[in-house]
Amino acid sequence: MNRRILLLVLLIVSITVPLSAQVIKIASLAPRSTPWGQGLERLAAEWAQITNGRVRLTIFHGGVAGNEEDSIRKMRLGQIQGAVLTTAGLATIVPETMGMSFPGILESSDEVNYILGEMEDDLNGLFAGYGYEILAWSNAGWINIFSTVPVLEPRDLDGVKISSGTLPEEINGVFRNMGMQPVPVASPEILSALNSGLVEAVIYSPLGVAGYQWFGVADQMLEIPIAPFLGNILLDSRAWNRIPRQYHEELKAAAVAIGEEIAGELSSLEADALELMEQNGLEVNIPNNAQREAWYAVFEEQASRIESDFLDNEFMDEVYRKLEEYRR
Repeated sequence: MNRRILLLVLLIVSITVPLSAQVIKIASLAPRSTPWGQGLERLAAEWAQITNGRVRLTIFHGGVAGNEEDSIRKMRLGQIQGAVLTTAGLATIVPETMGMSFPGILESSDEVNYILGEMEDDLNGLFAGYGYEILAWSNAGWINIFSTVPVLEPRDLDGVKISSGTLPEEINGVFRNMGMQPVPVASPEILSALNSGLVEAVIYSPLGVAGYQWFGVADQMLEIPIAPFLGNILLDSRAWNRIPRQYHEELKAAAVAIGEEIAGELSSLEADALELMEQNGLEVNIPNNAQREAWYAVFEEQASRIESDFLDNEFMDEVYRKLEEYRR
């Protein structure tokens, strides 16, 4: 009798609890309290529900797994299986990604969303060629120039020391061609660098500038958005292929929905952040039409001068073609 009860209990357990759940570790620079952090936690819950616990996501928030380059290296070594990456990290895998975020290529969120929609399959194919599965893309907003001196036109940046972070050398070359002095300073050190005068300007998202409190020193913002800030969730293809194929479509749909939610939340939060910074001393410098045209002329000139895999490729040729059609 006891043996029969034991067998019954084991049968119930085997039906309701997966014998070995697949654990997927995902790294993110965003703190848990941010839209990205909260969205990833929702995604983890949804994936567990969709797969009846057979796939479990473990999220490493706030950069505890290192920066984006660290995350990519750890994925290659199998230490983690996924990451949330922004343009800078993505471009180290697929250079064409940086082309879409080059200053002056895309000029509005509508253009970003259109090009992402049109080129998503091509982008995903490029990443697949390097062994990555893209779960969702997100338009994470724009980056602006924040500085300690007013900036209205390109010549206002002559001689200005600008934080270049981990940007590629090609982008640092653009800074130098525009008369700036790029200084490699990591994000956690930028506030002290601004206070000491080591740097006088940063190119960053308004939401990030508000979060890091840089606007207390870099209290001037050029109103022109410099470049779109792209982000995505990707997995190592080996981990993705170990997930039973029957779940793939539903899991991706959940990730896409989360990505869209995050983009909407970021847009609203960015507007709130700008309003708060203005209330606390940030000056937004709005160029006139002639000054605005001067910026886009400089962007176009730099794009024509740069020799890089970012811009000189079939993918970007197609982006330009579709962009021209869209603008017509």
